[in-house]
Order: sequence, then C-alpha cells, then structure tokens
Amino acid sequence: PQIGRITALDPAGPDFYEDNPEARLDRSDAAYVDAIHTDYGNVVLEGLGLQDTVGMDDFYPNGGYRQPGCGVTKGLFNVLQSGIGEGLSKTVACNHQRSWGLFIVNPKAMDEHCQYVGYECDSWDKFREGKCGDCGAQGEQCGVFSVLGKDDPDYGNHYLQHMNVMKTIDTKKRKLYFKTDDNKPFCLHHYQIIVHLANSMPRSATGFINLSLHGSRRSVDELKFGEIAQSYGPGMKVTALGTYVKSLGTITQIDLKWTFGGLQLLDPTKLFNFPKLHVQKI
Repeated sequence: PQIGRITALDPAGPDFYEDNPEARLDRSDAAYVDAIHTDYGNVVLEGLGLQDTVGMDDFYPNGGYRQPGCGVTKGLFNVLQSGIGEGLSKTVACNHQRSWGLFIVNPKAMDEHCQYVGYECDSWDKFREGKCGDCGAQGEQCGVFSVLGKDDPDYGNHYLQHMNVMKTIDTKKRKLYFKTDDNKPFCLHHYQIIVHLANSMPRSATGFINLSLHGSRRSVDELKFGEIAQSYGPGMKVTALGTYVKSLGTITQIDLKWTFGGLQLLDPTKLFNFPKLHVQKI
C-alpha cells in the first residue's frame, strides 16, 4: 500500500534542480504529497531550497523566499542572543528554517481561527496585487497547509473535503501562495478587494485609491492600491490584497478615497476640472 502523506519542508535545492522524479521527492511517492518552499534559489548563494514543484500542492509563503523577520536586523539580534556561532547559523538558515517554523505552529495559537490558506496563482506578483483570491466553486483553487490535516479537531473535516475534491479534478501540479507575519504564529487573514470602475467615466484618471475596511469585528484604514500614482480607465477592474493579524470579521462597509495626482497635475487644462472616478461596485 502507498504512504498516505509526505510533506516536504523547503525541499533541498543543491543537486536537485533538475526535474527528475527518480532522484528526488515526487507527487507519485504518496497518496498526497505537499511541500512548502521558503528559501528557493537557482544556486546555493540564492537559497537552500528548490523552486520547482515536487507535490500535488506546493505552497510558496511570501513568494517562497525572503521571509519576513529574516533580515539584517534579525541577524544582529540572533548573534547578540545566541552568540556568534549559533547566531550566524540561525541567520544564514533563517529563510530555510521558516518552513518547519510554519509547520509546527500550534493551531490553537492561531488568532481567531486563522489558517494557512494558499491561493492558486500564476505568479507571486499577481497574487500580492490581489489578482488571485477565488477558491473556486468547490475550493479546488485553494489549499490548506496543515500539520494535522484530517486529524485537526477544528478543521479536519474541511481538510478531508478538500482532499476528496482533489481526487475528482485534474491533479496538475499547483503553486499556492499566501503571506505571513514576521512572528509566531505567522498566520495572516487575507482580504481580496476588487473595484469595478464604471464605463460611464468620461476619461482616464491618474492618482491614488485608498480604502478603509469596516468589519463586524474591527476596522482598518488606508489600504493602498499601489505606492505610486496609477492610471485608471473606464470599465477597469482594479484589485488589491490586504492582510491583517486580526480578523476583520464580515465586511460591512468600505470607504473609498480618491486622490488626483501624477503627471496630470502638470496639465493646466485639468487644474479646475480634476478627472473623477466612477465606481460601479466594490
């Protein structure tokens, strides 16, 4: 009989960069193979892990590299706390070690029923721009990274349902993305925002869109759609991704703030007639 599950924690990159299933872990090695990538690179100097998919579900938190909390500041803290030897080891391998750090987090430590939900997406850039937030009709476009799986007392049934769905659909290799915090338990609540601009807009407008989200539990201000002025035209669909340690609950109200800006400020014909956004729905 086949092994039920194998989970790869940042599978090693050196000497395993070539996609050769006979030489390394592959999706056929168990009934369900998943992997989490936290330090991938094309060469050892870039990262210790493997970028290629090895399982049915491959999770890439924060894109699969450069994990939050693994920067220079954290490295200096490690040296001061643990000494040069152990401190440098923790610093060099910080991204690599984050894989098991995420894996062994006690689910009960997760804030307000937070889960590591990965969303299928073509790339990390598209995901963090908020373009991939749909789990599909049966949840087939998402996956839950969980140490307990079907044995989780709170989410085991959901995990088992996901496994049953995966058996009935095309089991292609999936790249799943999610963002994390820089401290334990790392989990963040994800919110995809989609703003539909109306076709009735008379012309394109350049500037900044900021949102305030009001939920049944709490509210947040100033969710930015980019750090620089963007051009928005009639009929456009604009997306953003908001992540928060605390759950907002059910979203009950969204306030949109539009600020005219960019190179259009230099156009004298628009000084007294600023372009406006016509929002159809959010």
